[in-house]
Order: sequence, then structure tokens, then C-alpha cells
Amino acid sequence: MLAKLYGVGVGPGKTEFLTLKAVKTLQQVDYILTPTAGENKNSTALLVVKEIITEQQQIKLLNFKMSKSVHIQQQVRKKAAAEIYHLLSQGKSCAFITIGDPLFYSTFNYLVELIKSRDPELLVETIPGITAISACTAANNLPLAAGKENTAILSKVKNKKQLSAVFKLFETVVILKLSQNFKQTYQFLSQAEFNYQLLLGSRVGLAEEFFSQNLSEIAAGEIQYLSLLIIKKIS
Repeated sequence: MLAKLYGVGVGPGKTEFLTLKAVKTLQQVDYILTPTAGENKNSTALLVVKEIITEQQQIKLLNFKMSKSVHIQQQVRKKAAAEIYHLLSQGKSCAFITIGDPLFYSTFNYLVELIKSRDPELLVETIPGITAISACTAANNLPLAAGKENTAILSKVKNKKQLSAVFKLFETVVILKLSQNFKQTYQFLSQAEFNYQLLLGSRVGLAEEFFSQNLSEIAAGEIQYLSLLIIKKIS
């Protein structure tokens, strides 16, 4: 029987955002598994937890080389899943740590599926984490939604037509991966026929975090990786 696998959300970047449940879990497992963007790359998630882990935990870096190729992504995940399966089969409990929440645009669910394909009896426990969206709104005292407002989250903006359709149904729209989606979003907002409030959150929770509510300022600057944009319609 495999040992237990934990998916632990470590929040947006500050150690103080860790939940008590996350700390307790990380201090009792045998291995802490952390994704990196390639060999010899730092792990943001590991930097978050380094202050609270003990000498009993062993650290294993999992290479998740960045690629737009679906085939390469699948191969990378299979390799990581095989490494995790090997540890679990030796009776070693493992915690896969991830920035934000393990079940919100994370690699964790892919790994669970792959490991369960080998052993459907795999025991999994997910420890939720604070997302960058929550940290962004909290830092600026901006309600994400209130009353009967509807909220949409987009990770891919296709064009202005898509955004126009979304705003007919939702009062608040959160756009993730803004560095990839800003051009289309800016074109839409520049011609929007409704009033709105903006909030850019860049590298929220990290030392370089930056916020802006000015579209011109946002457009004039460089959109960093790990940036999101919250757009709220104003009646």
C-alpha cells in the first residue's frame, strides 16, 4: 500500500500566509516535493516554507521544465509522477507544495491522476491555500464580489468579442496570466462602453509585489509573470 500524498497550498508567497494545517502537515511528512521551472532553478514554494520545515523532512525538487508543447508537458508530468510513486511505494509520506491553492490552476491534480492510474487506492489529502486573487483583494480592501454579483475567472482571453460576452453575464472578471492576455484586454477596456474599476496585482505576496488601479500606468509598464487583473463594472 502506498503512503499518503498531500497537496499543500502555501499561499501567494509570504510564510505568514501559511495555514496552521499546512504547517502541521509539512512538519510531519517524510518528503517535501516542490516543482521547479527547470534544472538549477529556485522554487518559490520552497522559499515560502523553508522557515517552518524541520531537519526530519527531506526535500526533493521536481523538474517541471516550461514548454508550450503538450507532449513535453505530458512527459514532464509522467516523470514527476513516477518519482513520487517510487517514494510513496517505499512508505514515504510526501507533501507536494504549490504556490496558491493545489486545486486552482496547479499541477497537483495531473500528478494525482497519473499516480492513481498506477494505484487507484492512493490516499490523497489536499490542504487549501490562499490564492493570489484573495491576497490581492485583501491587500487593497477590495471586495471581489458582494450581494448578487457574479464573478468570472479567465486564464485565456481570446478577443474583445469574448470579453464583451463575459461582461454581459458577470459584474467582476478576474484575468489570470496577464502577461499573455493583456493586449486583448487592453484593447477591450480602451473601448469599453461601461464604467469600471481596475486592480492589477503583480507578484502578489512576494518581495516585488506591485499594485495599480490605473490602466495607463499598467499599459506603460512591463506586465510581469504572476500578474492578474481584476475588473469590476461600476453601476
